[in-house]
Amino acid sequence: MIDAVVFASVGVGVAILVSIESLSAVALINTRMTLLWWAALAMVLLIYLSVNRSQLMTGHSKRLVSEFRTLGRDEKIYLLYIVLLLSITAAIAWLAPPNTFDSMTYHMSRVMHWVQNQSIDFYPTTILRQLLSTPWVEYAILQTVLLTGTDRLANFVQWFCMLGSIGITAGIARELGANRYGQVFAALFCATLPMGILQSTSTQNDYVVGFWLACFAFQTLKFYRTQQVFDAVALGLALGLAVLTKPTAYIYAIPFVLWIVFDTLYRAGLKPTAKLMACLSLALVVNAGHFYRNYEFSGAPLGQTLESGDYSYENAVFGPDVLVSNVLRNLGLHLETGTRLDRLLQRSIERAHDLIDISVRDKRTTWPEYEFRVQGQKHHEDYAGNFWQTLLIIATVFFYFLFLEKNPQVSVYILSLLLAFLIFCALLRWQPWHSRLQLPLFILWAPAVGFFMGQLQTLQIKDLISVQMPLLAQTSRFFGQGIHAIQQIKICTVAGLILIVASLPSVYLSETKPLIGEQSIFLLPREKQLFYGAPHMTDSYLTAANLIEKAGCNKIGLYGFSNDWEYPFWTLVRPTDDAVIQIRHVTAALVSPTGKSLFAGTMTKNFEPCSLVSPAAVTQQNLTINGRNYKETLSSEAIKLFQ
Repeated sequence: MIDAVVFASVGVGVAILVSIESLSAVALINTRMTLLWWAALAMVLLIYLSVNRSQLMTGHSKRLVSEFRTLGRDEKIYLLYIVLLLSITAAIAWLAPPNTFDSMTYHMSRVMHWVQNQSIDFYPTTILRQLLSTPWVEYAILQTVLLTGTDRLANFVQWFCMLGSIGITAGIARELGANRYGQVFAALFCATLPMGILQSTSTQNDYVVGFWLACFAFQTLKFYRTQQVFDAVALGLALGLAVLTKPTAYIYAIPFVLWIVFDTLYRAGLKPTAKLMACLSLALVVNAGHFYRNYEFSGAPLGQTLESGDYSYENAVFGPDVLVSNVLRNLGLHLETGTRLDRLLQRSIERAHDLIDISVRDKRTTWPEYEFRVQGQKHHEDYAGNFWQTLLIIATVFFYFLFLEKNPQVSVYILSLLLAFLIFCALLRWQPWHSRLQLPLFILWAPAVGFFMGQLQTLQIKDLISVQMPLLAQTSRFFGQGIHAIQQIKICTVAGLILIVASLPSVYLSETKPLIGEQSIFLLPREKQLFYGAPHMTDSYLTAANLIEKAGCNKIGLYGFSNDWEYPFWTLVRPTDDAVIQIRHVTAALVSPTGKSLFAGTMTKNFEPCSLVSPAAVTQQNLTINGRNYKETLSSEAIKLFQ
């Protein structure tokens, strides 16, 4: 069944990409053409189902119910909690609007520009992330916006990837040889990731890239077993979709690609390896459109960003000391407890840096304007750590290699994950939001932890005590039946319950989508929920939107925006005459390194804004655009309005 989920997911992912690229080529990305596209695809699938009905109607639901009845108590508890967790996060995703910093600056903004332009071609903007960043998540969000006319389903792209990842990690655990308990535990490990819970209700993209990498890892293991070309095709497409979602996919996929290529070469020879490489090259085909647009504009397929020098994502220096430093600091992001232990951990990491003779604040390996610190527990989709999952990963690596019987596949899988983490630390500057970028890695760790816990399924606390603490085992009988009962609890049960309890605060205490308190999503109007991440900006944007509406203005120019919040204007401004809102950047034409101007096309030819919005940092009180004068009508803490 997991095989079908992976194939269907990859198929839908490619279908979304093809629909966007093909409709954009003729500038027809609109609701009508999108409906026609999916209606045609649905018709083809219905014909296929009718022809193959005898093969497909196999009673999966009855078999699932039957299997659920045979599950043990722990397994039933884990699965029921996963269902509850998915239900609650789905409700949050529906009720809360997109409101993260990246959503406000480029995730959702680029979607609205594409809707406006009916094309994904590059357009005039001074927020280059709207153009150069990998776009698959926004392609999927674009479909939901076109088909519903709102952003109500925008968060569900990540939510569905959470749902899919939970199932696929169980499938990977199965491919690794985990028993049924290990597969269920892998699903629980994935579902209870604090960072995952928080991201599943947002329009960030880390859960999506984690999902595609999980599909890629599953297909890697499946191809290792079957050596079938069809599995290799799905392998290459899943890799391409991961790369089209976020560049971290390159880092996490490298060890798996090396593994499957060299293993195929060793076991099967040159011809099958050549076929595998051809299938892997499909990843380039999937990214061809985005690579071309980036190359045409910046001269590089991966794009050119403004982040260079001190703002480069890569370390300015490399070496063993840099690697050790980043390993310690990245682990520190996940080992926060919210107690005094954080200070002890902070001092320990600082002393370790003294020993390797590198500063914990080294500007060459640290994002500018930030200093490393153990953050404390933050229920935020940019900063939250995965404390208990990190401890389980460390325990898995330690006990697996020292005490358990080795499984070749599991060993290579674990080593691939360790290598991926080391590459991540060796290449990238430490940033306080690295815990977000590491979410895909935690998703991939779930099957390995599940395999390990499956091996310990029958191990009780008393077994551990008798081996590691024999003196305590001899004296514990004097403490009565209570102690004896506690010692009979399984180690896996304790671990599972800890994951469940530890995940609860991420559900109801989210800093951007809280369920309780005066700022609850059940109490605060949707338009004000946009500003959970920057409440000081609420009045500024709401006042500006009101003034624009009163003026009957439907053409808004953005002046001097760099990394500022653009999306609120797309959703807050609603002219009374139901006119179509147009929002464009009107700052002086930006010329790329290849000499191409973003203003060279016809998008802005007949665009004459009736209102201009700028960041508060703009000092002018009067602006002139295309010969028209604009006077300042609002100066607030966050923005200025000119009309």
